[in-house]
Amino acid sequence: MWPFREEHLQDFAVVMLLLTIVFYLMFAVIKSIGMGALNRADKYLRYKEDGGVSEDNGIDGNRLKDTLMASSFSLASAIYVYIEWATIDKLLALWSPITWAFGVLVLVFASKKIFFASKEAWTIHAYLGKKYSSGLLTKITSLVASVVFMLQVAAEVVVGIAVLQVFIGVDISVETMSFLVGAIFIAYSLIGGLPSVLQTDFIQYRVVLFALIAMLLIGINQGGATAFNNIALSLPTFFPEGVGWVLVLSLLALNLPLLITDMSVWQRVGASSSPEEANSGTIRFSLNLFMWMSFIVLLGTGFATSFSELPDTRPVVGMISYFSDTIAYPLLITGLIGALVSTADTFLISSVQTIIADWKYKKLFAEVDYDSSRLGYEKHKKIIRDSRLGILLLGIISVLVGILAWNYLTLLLEFLFVIFGMQTALAPTVINALYGKPNKLQSASSILSVVVGVVAAFIGLVLAMFQVQLFGLSIALWTPIISLSLSTIVFLFGIKMAKMKTTD
Repeated sequence: MWPFREEHLQDFAVVMLLLTIVFYLMFAVIKSIGMGALNRADKYLRYKEDGGVSEDNGIDGNRLKDTLMASSFSLASAIYVYIEWATIDKLLALWSPITWAFGVLVLVFASKKIFFASKEAWTIHAYLGKKYSSGLLTKITSLVASVVFMLQVAAEVVVGIAVLQVFIGVDISVETMSFLVGAIFIAYSLIGGLPSVLQTDFIQYRVVLFALIAMLLIGINQGGATAFNNIALSLPTFFPEGVGWVLVLSLLALNLPLLITDMSVWQRVGASSSPEEANSGTIRFSLNLFMWMSFIVLLGTGFATSFSELPDTRPVVGMISYFSDTIAYPLLITGLIGALVSTADTFLISSVQTIIADWKYKKLFAEVDYDSSRLGYEKHKKIIRDSRLGILLLGIISVLVGILAWNYLTLLLEFLFVIFGMQTALAPTVINALYGKPNKLQSASSILSVVVGVVAAFIGLVLAMFQVQLFGLSIALWTPIISLSLSTIVFLFGIKMAKMKTTD
């Protein structure tokens, strides 16, 4: 227990939050000055070395594991969802880190191929366009990725609302809190770009880990026996029944292809010093990710009754309130806000990057081998200006979508299933590019499969906002299965038709 009164903890949390925000903004300013001096517009959008390691040497396996873990723990939404899910479905939620770990194993097996593939193009979308000889495929897949990244920013806005409701109180409207959160991460993104985000990831990642460890120790001290009993009583829920199996299948459809279709993962793997280090780093990432994400589910399961005591309160709000008189409180508040800012910035900049690199300045960047220092000062300024305009516009849209998600979706889990359901639509095209023999004849089926999968996921999002269910389960939770199935069927059918035409 914290030896001082609760208001002292509140003051401590205020100081930590203010220092964190000031540090983030100052760091962004320093990075911005450095990029301006070097005329490196490409660095504003893409920081291949992930933390200052020279491009010639790359990063080793341990560093790759660290940056992938930091990226995962930047997902404040992951912590939010696991706590919320565990308080509702108990140990059934443990299937999510299990299937996520399987997805990392897929990445492990594909890591060497991704390492070499990332050398061929700046983004995964440009790589796909090159393999299928289709500029349109590059533009379509980059647009899909941009939408997915933007929706992930919106998911982080939902987390920000939940955290601020505890920290500030419910007297301030959801809209005001959303725009407050948005103003912070948009300003940070506008100033510093991706380099500032990737380095501050490591700071908030460790703050979150400290907060989780503090929560465990405090929880054991306050009600360890009760938490243990809750976990033991929840054991039968680990074995799915009825629609629980649908949820597990949907998780598999969502998580297995998730990382190999993620542009930021490709860039990190490609930044490794060798294919062997890429393989080593992803293996370490698999073990660490499973351990920590499972821990969060067990924490939510063990203290489910404590988090749910307040009526009409979201579980994460209850969790933060439960620890409000302990040292875990300022760490948790600061860590979640820090994670939110870093994650929102990463995805927001990545969203803009796909448009700038794969659409507007694709030819220009290709001509200088993506080294914008060769473009001249005026071109450099124009690219940065356009990038910042994109960040501002997409940031505002993300905040508005986050408000809609808070008001119209029952669980953040549903929103994330839809988001990653869209991303799974890229899986058939990506897998064939890595392991098959892609060609121009297959480009039409690739484009159509992506479009069909994404449209299906978008329809799922709209129906979910109207609370539509299928066999007692929100239609949003079916989205990954439906999206992946449709995109795969369309892709395979298209390839078959292409072969028949070739034969004829």
